[in-house]
Amino acid sequence: MVRHVIDRDALPYAPDKLPRKEPCGIDGFLAVDLRIGTIVSAEPFAAARKPAYRLRVDFGPAVGVLETSAQITHYAIATLIGRRVVGALNLGERRIAGFKSQFLVLGALAPDGQAHLLAADGAPPDGAPIA
Repeated sequence: MVRHVIDRDALPYAPDKLPRKEPCGIDGFLAVDLRIGTIVSAEPFAAARKPAYRLRVDFGPAVGVLETSAQITHYAIATLIGRRVVGALNLGERRIAGFKSQFLVLGALAPDGQAHLLAADGAPPDGAPIA
């Protein structure tokens, strides 16, 4: 049996190694458009440098369906379809390997950098703002 030894000091997102960020105030927080959406499709993003999926997420009638690239390949694609997620919609678009990523899907970072998707409790509708 091979045992892997992990150096905690080398982990980029170890919670006990990350200091709090500077205050941004309520206006800074409210400036970010955070909303609930439902993943309607997911597929491997072969052109990305790091393993990633291309996601299409429905953010309800006022916003519609937006696309993003996400490094969440530890999730099986079948488990992502229909999953509720939280997205930051107004951070600007980004080109990733020729693909236009329109929002940032949010996740909690494990110490090894793996993102665990955030979701809302209950059943708020797609497009519901995060407060």
